[in-house]
Order: sequence, then structure tokens, then C-alpha cells
Amino acid sequence: MKYKQLYIPLTALSMALTACAIPIDDTPFRSNNMEPLHVNKTPDLPLVPPNVDGIPHDIATNRPPHMLPFTIPEPPIINPVSLEAADGFTDRAGRAIIKLDEYNRIVSYSPAFTEILVDLGLGDKVVATSTYDFTRGIPRNVTVFDTMNPSVEDVAAVDPDLIIASPLAGEALIGLNSSNITVATVPTANKIADIYDDLDFMGELLNKQDKTDELKQHMQDVIHDYIVAAADIEDKRTVYFEVAPAPNMYATGADTFLNEMIEYVGGINVIAMPSWVRVTDHMIVAANPDVILTNSNYKDYPYLDIMKRNGWHNITAVDEYQVYQVDHPSTSLANHNIVNGMVEIARSIYPEFY
Repeated sequence: MKYKQLYIPLTALSMALTACAIPIDDTPFRSNNMEPLHVNKTPDLPLVPPNVDGIPHDIATNRPPHMLPFTIPEPPIINPVSLEAADGFTDRAGRAIIKLDEYNRIVSYSPAFTEILVDLGLGDKVVATSTYDFTRGIPRNVTVFDTMNPSVEDVAAVDPDLIIASPLAGEALIGLNSSNITVATVPTANKIADIYDDLDFMGELLNKQDKTDELKQHMQDVIHDYIVAAADIEDKRTVYFEVAPAPNMYATGADTFLNEMIEYVGGINVIAMPSWVRVTDHMIVAANPDVILTNSNYKDYPYLDIMKRNGWHNITAVDEYQVYQVDHPSTSLANHNIVNGMVEIARSIYPEFY
């Protein structure tokens, strides 16, 4: 029997952020019978990897566990200094900013928002991005800034009029906010509702409300169709979605847009703890998911490594070859393109249904 991998054409890429403290839930994950399982938790096992601007780092080495990051949400940052914008306009972090009539030189420190810019027809206005941003549809010769070390001098040198900033970059570059430069901080969306709010914000900021309304409506239509279809699925399958591979495994938990995507297509996430969760072999073996998904892109065919892990051969998903790799950008970058990722997730969990 051959291992399976999906190849479905999708659109672009993106990421961002900083770490947040997540309380430990007493029901860490669900089993196939839907009942919470209780296991001994490792006391020093963090729920969220320490990270800078969305790039998770290994605790011992302070190095990313694999080359490309996955997005880790954090709560919005509210500027303690009360700034009063002329029009009362605020960015997604709650900071007052001055909105210009138009923007022609845009710096994006958020790959997710770079994708939004491209789909709003503003890709040619992007003059600089950050590392780990491989969005198509922008000029090939854009300046690339260090994600983790934003420099006021370097950014000012490209003469921007709009800076779409991750929380880390926003803190460093806030001094550039002026009457002719808008610095808009955009924390990564936790939930799908946050993505809708991001689109509304970008529409108002860029005077593209009609286009962002179209993107949002398309999202809502696709999600609605999946919710309606999933209602007819009687035998719901349990899912483990891995976003970072062994030896430092992380999975999507509750209160994330990925969890919502799984549920909307009719799956049941075996991870019940909130946010992005550090998991162990024991936890996943005990949870015994029907399907295993991964969007890791650190190497080719990462699902094969999952199939070969010690002790995992008795997991239903492994035993029945229900282990799939899905597209990384559309399942890690919090923007309107997640509906493309939902297509892969749906067809992986229920290939006979979708």
C-alpha cells in the first residue's frame, strides 16, 4: 500500500508573532470515544514554544526546530501611550495611527498580510518584506529585512509610506509613525473571526473595502458549505494536526483557526488544550487519532517520518495509512487563503465524502 500525499494547487504564503502564556487544561486531549483523557503531564513541558515574531525556537538551543516557521498567535498589544490620530483610526493592536489617502511604498513584516496586499492588487507597491516571506506577486528585487532584528535605519532607507508590522517590528519601528508614514501593527489572528476583522481593517486602511468584502464573503461561503456538508457525516473521525515535527512536536489545539478548520469539515481535534501545544509520543499514542495531518515543510515527505516513529505503529492513523501532508502556507498563514487549506484538510480526513 502506498503512502499518501496531497498535491492541490493553492495560493501564496505568510506568518508572524510572539509567545504567550497558556494555562494548562485538565483535559489535554480527546480520544476516539470523545471522552477527555487524563495523562501525567511533564511539569516543565511548555505549551507554546518560545518564539520571536512567529519563529518557534528550541528551548535548549534557541534555534528554530526547522527552517520555515509556523504561526503562533498572541494577544493584541495595546500601546500604553495614548496617541490621538486625526481620524481616530487604530491598527489591529489598538494603536492610534494616521491613515494616508494612498500608499505607494509598502514594507510588510507579515507574510500573511503580504498575501492580502497581493490579492488586493497592491503587490507592485511592496518594496520590502521580511525573512521567511516568499509571497508570489511582489517585485523580485524587494528588500528583505531580518524578521527578528528590525532596524529603524534600514526601514527608513527604503522610504516607505506604509509599514505593516508584526508586534516585534511594531515596537521597534513605532518611532517612524508620522504624518507621512503609517506604522500599522498586526498581531497574528487566533480565530477565523479575527481574519475577518483583519480584512475589514485592510479594506479601510487601503480604501479597498469592496475588494476585502469580496475576499471575506468568499471565505464565509466556503466555510458555510463545509459546515452544511459536515452535518451529514455520522461517523466523525478524530484528527491530530502536527505543526512542528519530532523531537520537539507541537500540535494545534483548541482556540485556533486550524482547530476551527478541522471542526468545520467534520473532524474532531484530539488536542483539547488551547493554542499551540507541545505534545509527547505518549499523548498521541493514547489519543489514537483516526487521521494524522502535518503541514511541516522542513523536508520532503515529513509524513513518512511520522509513519516510522517508535511506538506509533499501533495508532489507527498509522496502521491504516491515514497520514497526510497538507499545504503549509494555507494552513499556517492566518488570512483569507485558509479556505484553500480547508480543501486539503477535508479531503484528507474524508476522501470518500469530499
